[in-house]
Amino acid sequence: MKSLSLFVVHLADLVEAEGRVLRGEAARFLTAGSVLIAGATIGLAGAGFMLTAIYVGLARVNVELALVVTGLFALGTGGLLIWLARRATR
Repeated sequence: MKSLSLFVVHLADLVEAEGRVLRGEAARFLTAGSVLIAGATIGLAGAGFMLTAIYVGLARVNVELALVVTGLFALGTGGLLIWLARRATR
């Protein structure tokens, strides 16, 4: 009977310790996720402003050229991001 009660006490201690570790890891994970979402949002906004600036700057010369260059730049940037993501997940 004594060994059973010791087992239950040790099991409760283990569950408590694992719960503390899980709480710390969950907080770290949520913080990293929040920063990632904020960074992605700011990055997308920056890319949009950059594409707008390229278009407005080139539209003074030739509207069609501005559309082509802006589109190619957007495609190139998207392709680069996809390549980097695939490379990071290998």
